[in-house]
Amino acid sequence: MEKGKYGTYFVSSLDEAVKNNKGALVYANFTFDPITKGGTSNPNTLQSEYSVLALVKFCGFIFGGFINAGPEKIYKINSESHNGDHAEDNFMAAWEEFVSTSVYKEILDLQNYKKEAAYITIKISKSPCVACTSKLIKFIKSHSINIRMKILQLYGGQPGALTNRLSVLALISHGFAIKSWDVLNPNKGHRSHTKRGYPHEMFFASLHLQNVSLDDEVDEARVLSNEEQAFIEFRSYVVDSNIKLEQQIEEALTYFKNPPAIETLISSKVQTAKKLLEFMEAIRKDTKLSERLLMSEELYGMLKSISFSENLKENAFGKTMA
Repeated sequence: MEKGKYGTYFVSSLDEAVKNNKGALVYANFTFDPITKGGTSNPNTLQSEYSVLALVKFCGFIFGGFINAGPEKIYKINSESHNGDHAEDNFMAAWEEFVSTSVYKEILDLQNYKKEAAYITIKISKSPCVACTSKLIKFIKSHSINIRMKILQLYGGQPGALTNRLSVLALISHGFAIKSWDVLNPNKGHRSHTKRGYPHEMFFASLHLQNVSLDDEVDEARVLSNEEQAFIEFRSYVVDSNIKLEQQIEEALTYFKNPPAIETLISSKVQTAKKLLEFMEAIRKDTKLSERLLMSEELYGMLKSISFSENLKENAFGKTMA
C-alpha cells in the first residue's frame, strides 16, 4: 500500500489490486450501495439535482469514485495550480498523487510492452461545468493519454444550458471521446461483474433487477418491493436522460454551426450572444470540431484501446504474472 501526498491510499502493485482490493487501484469506495441504504453512493443519487458522481477507471482497473463534496482540493496540472471541490477536481487531485506510484508505472510499462495506448474512462452523472471543462482540457493536453467519458445528463447550472452543452463540444474538440452513459445496459453498464470478474460499480443495484426486466412488462398483479419500484423509476429516468442528452448536444452543434447574427437580436440578448460567440471561438482555437464523429460510436471506438489484461506471461520488468 502506498500513500499519496494528499493522503490517498493506493495499491503497490497490480497483484495487490487483484488479490486484496477487488481489482481497484485506490483503497476507497467505488460501488453504488443498495437503493435502500441512501447516501451519496445510492444509485438514485444519479438523479440528484445537486450531487455529481464520477466513476473513473485506468486501463480497465477501477481508479475510484468521486463526488462533488469534501474539502476543496488544491492540485497541479503540469506546474499550474488549480483548486475546487467538484467531482472532477477530486479526480484530478487523486491523479496527481497516482502518477508517482509504482502501480501507475507498472500499468504504463505493460501497456507499452503490448504496444497499446493507455486510457482513462470517466463515467459521470452530469457533464462538466465550464470551469471543470477548462481544467479537463488542460489535463488531457498535459498527459499522453486517451480519455473516454460517459455522461448521464447535461449539467444545468450557471452560466446557462446552451453554454453547458457547448462545453461538451469543447471537450470533444480537444480529444475526449464522449457518449451517453447507459448504466442500464446489461452488457456494458448494469451488471454484477466486470469482464475481468471484479465487482461492477452497479453490483448492488443489480440485485433489485432480479424480478424486474428492462424489456418485460411488470406483472400488474404482483406487488413490487420498494427496491423494485425505486429502480423502475430510476430506469425511466436514465432512459429519458440518455435521449435528452443526444438531442441537446445536437441543438448545441446546430448553434455552433449557425450562430445568430448579433445585429438581428433584441437588445436583451446581445450580451449573452457575444459571450457565447467568444466561448465558441475558444472551442475552435486549438482543434477543429469533427461534426461527423460527434457523440458517435465511431469516435468513441477510435479512442478506445483494446482492454488491458494483467494475464501476460511476463511483464516489462520480466516478472511472471499469475
